Amino acid sequence: MNINADEKKIDRFLQRPRSRFNVPDYQRRYSWGEDQWEEFWSDLTSIVNTEQQHFLGSIVVIEREEQGMDLYELVDGQQRLATVSILLRVIEEAYEENDESGKAENVSANLRFSYNGEEYRRLALNKFDDSDYKHLLNGEWVLLEDRESKLIDAYDYFYEKIEEAEASEIDEIRSALLSSMSLVEITCEGELSAMRLFETLNNRGLDLSPVDLMKNHLIHIASEDENIDVETVKEYWTKILENLIAEISRLERFFQHHLMSSPIVDIEESISRNTLYRYFREALAEVREREDITVEEYVEDMVRKSNLYASIVNCNLDGSDISLYAPHIDEINAKLVDFEALSARSVRILLMRALYEYDNKEDIMATIRMIETFITRRRIVGKASGTDENKAFSKACSEAFLSSNPLEATKRILSAETPSDSEFRSAMANESFANSDKTKYILDMLERHHFAPSTGKGMNRYNVDIEHIAPRNITADKYTNWVRYLNIDGETFEREYCDRLGNLTLLEDSPNARAQDDPFEQKKAEYEKSAFEMTKELTALDSWSVDRIEERSTDLAEIAVSIWSYESAY
Repeated sequence: MNINADEKKIDRFLQRPRSRFNVPDYQRRYSWGEDQWEEFWSDLTSIVNTEQQHFLGSIVVIEREEQGMDLYELVDGQQRLATVSILLRVIEEAYEENDESGKAENVSANLRFSYNGEEYRRLALNKFDDSDYKHLLNGEWVLLEDRESKLIDAYDYFYEKIEEAEASEIDEIRSALLSSMSLVEITCEGELSAMRLFETLNNRGLDLSPVDLMKNHLIHIASEDENIDVETVKEYWTKILENLIAEISRLERFFQHHLMSSPIVDIEESISRNTLYRYFREALAEVREREDITVEEYVEDMVRKSNLYASIVNCNLDGSDISLYAPHIDEINAKLVDFEALSARSVRILLMRALYEYDNKEDIMATIRMIETFITRRRIVGKASGTDENKAFSKACSEAFLSSNPLEATKRILSAETPSDSEFRSAMANESFANSDKTKYILDMLERHHFAPSTGKGMNRYNVDIEHIAPRNITADKYTNWVRYLNIDGETFEREYCDRLGNLTLLEDSPNARAQDDPFEQKKAEYEKSAFEMTKELTALDSWSVDRIEERSTDLAEIAVSIWSYESAY
């Protein structure tokens, strides 16, 4: 492993002639947050107060040459170097605002240099961050309006710190940063040496995300194997990031779900964040031993699936390559919205696989209805273990599609982990239901499949209220008569009856029902105007009581058992 290591102060590191640092596109985005900024700022102010030296860490680079300049490709250390550069930009602006142009120019030498009449930035970030970073350095704030970026957040954090400092304190901070902070620059000749070093550093305690480790292991493997095109692998990895980086905050979730759903490598276990890197290494090792697929093809499959995954996350398959379901996209998209209401990210495992495996609408919709039954029953009963759900979906992906009857196999696997009719019925009838999208989804399904099955009328759950038939706070002044009317104290009602399913319905707008001798009669007048059949049905009742709530809860629970049922899936 050909490497050179040299400790340098920040100013010496940044101000070498004609040198640029570049973060490759396949590297992760700038991701430091307030915890890291606070630690960095604390270390810096400690230097100012004690005049001691501080070791910032190591930076791993691959040395290249470009147009007569030295180009250093950053394999590790971009978070620290970007943070240093952002703070220097804030200090440069402070000098400019104080009309200290000489000091501002000195700081600028750490951020920019001129060569052959052109100005270059000393640091270029990857394609996902570089535009924002360039605008920050140029002070182009108009172009950064309404942008959400960790880089901008970092700038704002350090701007507040520097704004509070006196002019002399800014000088001390700049001096401490450039002259008392140092790092070790580790220079490698190529990807292979860099990735080997990266893994060595990780084995010695370097705190890295599993996606970082996966990427570097992949490129390490590609670099040392002459049968693998390393440039193609890096290009594919960048495309994965392009597909996902704006859609999900935790990139590892896609890779977990891809490994569990993919037919290429058979995994029946739940893959956690902590085990992701190990499973990825094992999967990659298996691919390399096979003759029917190359590493490039395996990563290319991730590219295709990442595009589909982003579409699932956005609840919109219109832009995906699942053109087979084009006539039914709206129906599938609606179910994706339902899964979001249930906070059911694990369903993406089986959805990704099923959308590629089936060639007709009936099979995919049957699978979706089985997933829906599985997830809804578990959510209502309180079995929301992501590990168990991941394992069930992963097992279905591994076994069901090899079966002569994949739908029956999927039903068998999921039903084994699904609460029984009696468990589901009891939870539906007796549990409290919060004012949430999940509750709106439950009421919508009851309306659509039982009260108005002929029209299939649904709703836009963002424009509809969950109506409490007997108000939530019956002790409030405007609901005073409800306590007498229900013949119950407010505390007991709130604890045992208020949020039961039987006391809930859907309504376009909540009625402003003031207290009167028969407050339910006043509500019935509003319910008669509703487009929801479950709500209109209430007008046939002559009164409302806690007994009615219990009775209606039991009735709705029985209906729910038939709606969320594997027997009705296909």
